[in-house]
Amino acid sequence: MAMGTRERCDIAVHYRVYDAAEVPFEDDEALRDWMYARYKEKDDMLGRYYETGEFFRGETGQRVVFSWTKIIIQYIFWFGSCYLHWKLYTWLLMLPYYFLFPRQ
Repeated sequence: MAMGTRERCDIAVHYRVYDAAEVPFEDDEALRDWMYARYKEKDDMLGRYYETGEFFRGETGQRVVFSWTKIIIQYIFWFGSCYLHWKLYTWLLMLPYYFLFPRQ
C-alpha cells in the first residue's frame, strides 16, 4: 500500500456551516426532524453528484492539489518530532534510575 499504485481518483467534499441558533436543541423531536432533513438533503446532493458530477447545478468547485515536497517535509517533521520526543522521555525516565544507581 505504501509504495504501490492505485487508479487516479478525485475526492469531492461539500460542507455547510449552520448557525447554532437555527438548530432546535431544546426539543428532541424537532432536533430529530431537523437532522433527518439534513440527511435527506445530503442524500439528494450525493445522488445528483453521482449522476452529474456536481453537487448543485452550475456550481464550480475548487481543486486542491497537494505537492509531494510538502508531504515529504511534513513526514520528515513528524518522524523527527517523534524521535526527539522518544529521546526526551527516555532521558526523563532514566533520571531516577541514574540517581538511585549512580555509575562508578
